[in-house]
Amino acid sequence: MTGDDQVRSEPFLPGHRPGVDGPTTPPPAPTRQWWEDAPDPWDQPQYQPVGAGDGDPAEEPLTEPGRSTERRFGLRRATVVIVLTGTVLIGTGALASALRPEPTALPAPPSPPARQDDPTAAPHARLGGAPSPTLSPSPTAAPSATGAGTTEPPTTPPAATEPPPPAPPPPDLRSFEAEAAELGGRARVYSTEAASGGQAVGDLGGFGLHYVRFGAVTVEPGEYELTFHYLSSRDRRGQFSINGGRLTTVDFPAAGDDAVATVTVTVELSEGEHTIWFGNTGRRAPDLDRITIVSS
Repeated sequence: MTGDDQVRSEPFLPGHRPGVDGPTTPPPAPTRQWWEDAPDPWDQPQYQPVGAGDGDPAEEPLTEPGRSTERRFGLRRATVVIVLTGTVLIGTGALASALRPEPTALPAPPSPPARQDDPTAAPHARLGGAPSPTLSPSPTAAPSATGAGTTEPPTTPPAATEPPPPAPPPPDLRSFEAEAAELGGRARVYSTEAASGGQAVGDLGGFGLHYVRFGAVTVEPGEYELTFHYLSSRDRRGQFSINGGRLTTVDFPAAGDDAVATVTVTVELSEGEHTIWFGNTGRRAPDLDRITIVSS
């Protein structure tokens, strides 16, 4: 057998060097690179025994057959590019939001300046100068009587109105003073400012002995109001009669010190002269200033 035949007869093994390695020399173990040991997220690791025939039970992860190193590097680079692109986009959006200017409100338009001829408007300051003075309205001159045009006549203030005078008494009112009448018993006349004529008659009454009688009272037939003007500091009773007839009792409330009060009764008188008697047949009667008679 020649050498060429010997070489051809040697079995072919991967990594075997013909003519150098003997037929019994095992081929060298394949050299592993560092990127082959890196985990591949897209691959599921498969385990298979290595070192068959040497009794080593260890297992090592191997990559899927047929996946090249360039493909793995391409996927990793694509992942890195995607992550960086997303980060840049997020950062750019945040920066744009931070640099975006906030909207500002437009200033209000300036108010128009007040007219100088308006005395009620507030003065406004001029641009770059002192505030302009407000013109006061000039007083209007009163029109003269000899000038052009017509003038209104001066108005005269109304005269002060005086209170009207008291109404005169009715024409048929008749008054009779007690001090001018007929006095009986111990009836006496005394002076007092409260009485109409400055005098009054006191000490009337007491068993009918002290009285005052008014005579010559002439009236037309009819109904009349007879009023007694009296003075008394306490409640008293008095009596009167007309033409010596029946006695009529009248209550006289207290009028106070130096005060004149009145009590009015209604009587029926016939035509002619009449006499009116006043006193008290039992107790003291009030002092009498005068009597008045008026038709009712």
